[in-house]
Amino acid sequence: MIKGIRISPNRRFLYPILIYFKHQQLLGKIHFLVFFLPIHQNQQICQQYIYNIGILEVKMLANTLLELVAEALRLNSNHLKHMEFAKAHFSCQNFLMQLVQVFGEPRALDDSSAVNDKPLVSHSKHSYHFTEEEFVITSMNQAEAEIGSQNEWYAEIKAFDDTKLGVKGLVDAGLTKIPRIFIHPQHDLHDRSACEDSQFCIPIIDLQAVSTDSNLRAKAIEKIQNACETWGFFQIVNHGIPKTDLEEMLAAIRRFHEQDAEVKKEFYTRDLRNKTLFLSNFDLFQAPVVSWRDTFALVMDSIPPEPESLPVICRDIAMVYSKQVHRLGITLFELLSEGIGLNPNHLKDMECAERITILGQYYPACPKPELTLGARSHSDADFMTILLQDQIGGLQVLHENQWVDVPPIPGALIVNIGDFLQLLSNDKLRSVNHRVIAKQEGPRISVACFFRTKFFEPGDDLKCYGPIKELLSEENPPMYKETTAQDFLKHYYSKGSGASALLHLKL
Repeated sequence: MIKGIRISPNRRFLYPILIYFKHQQLLGKIHFLVFFLPIHQNQQICQQYIYNIGILEVKMLANTLLELVAEALRLNSNHLKHMEFAKAHFSCQNFLMQLVQVFGEPRALDDSSAVNDKPLVSHSKHSYHFTEEEFVITSMNQAEAEIGSQNEWYAEIKAFDDTKLGVKGLVDAGLTKIPRIFIHPQHDLHDRSACEDSQFCIPIIDLQAVSTDSNLRAKAIEKIQNACETWGFFQIVNHGIPKTDLEEMLAAIRRFHEQDAEVKKEFYTRDLRNKTLFLSNFDLFQAPVVSWRDTFALVMDSIPPEPESLPVICRDIAMVYSKQVHRLGITLFELLSEGIGLNPNHLKDMECAERITILGQYYPACPKPELTLGARSHSDADFMTILLQDQIGGLQVLHENQWVDVPPIPGALIVNIGDFLQLLSNDKLRSVNHRVIAKQEGPRISVACFFRTKFFEPGDDLKCYGPIKELLSEENPPMYKETTAQDFLKHYYSKGSGASALLHLKL
């Protein structure tokens, strides 16, 4: 099977790089084709020459190739660039000469030969003298030796999944050394300590009487809007959910994860059509590395699941809490709507609160927390998330390129904007990356409630989402293309890195 990848960096010249990846147990020999696409009115491919690339452009090309190799190996795109092993040095001139030697006599590109099965390299009849400055490129063989064969990697993941016991099962078995599938790249771990600058503090917003006092409501709307524009996160107090219910919900999630293993196994599945399920890492077989957590999931549509389908150990509080969070979500969508200048019911009428997915997360104590993460850096693929966390902490938000702790506040809830709400608001509301660090103390318990669009059956007319028309003008044109929830989620789970899933929709 042959897979083609094109990349077009936005520079003086665009350099589409076509990678032919010949699969051999998911690894193989990589052939690459380099050609130029000059920026001009008709945007057609015309003859340009590889020897016209300057030294900086060649370095950029080498880095791009390393990113593509890393992604082909199912690693973070920056993995190979950051690694300190297996460095082989080539001069720029030798690098280009090797292209010619590998792919035969060079010839110019035209539209008909831009994409075909035979790799090409074009060069100029004019000589071009490179300096002997060197750049780094990592060999495929050495990269393969470092991570082992993909078959072995897959076997380890499958063996872990087949236990149906999750990360907690490893800890219960007396684990003292972290399996390699949990070890994250060092560049993701080197800045585990959060910024201690006192000015970097997640906003805390009081929702007291926002439904009955117009002055307090106006103040809350202003604070929420400012928090969403600058942070994408905020904490809320006096939100209407009793503290006893918050504590009972956390206790219920802990009871579920710590119940008899054979009982818990009955809920273990990767069939996401189920409204009740237990698993470890939704993206276990797609992610480049496994995160240190287990998850119990409940899906609450407009038609909730039958109570009998829920585990007895958390049934009553789950039903109560889901209704409370749904009401709170509607209130927040009203405040968010008003904050961006819309009718209070606008986001609710767009069915932003139609479906809630509740994830009861369990992060066991980790023997080597410096080697792994509870959750990798990511943004949320929903409209909005309401999070309840215990007092252990570990949640961090990326703000101004620094990780900032979200400190636990008894009785408070954390709210963050999802990718879909950033799209709808045309960037008036921000969805930002966040992560959870692993800790030696634990378990850490959290309950995340994701507000998503309603579920569509196969064959249903799919609803398209784009920037809200009432927010657009000549001065504020649309920033994104329209998309369906299904297409967006498919891209979100396949992109394989911490980059925003909205980038491919940018206009």
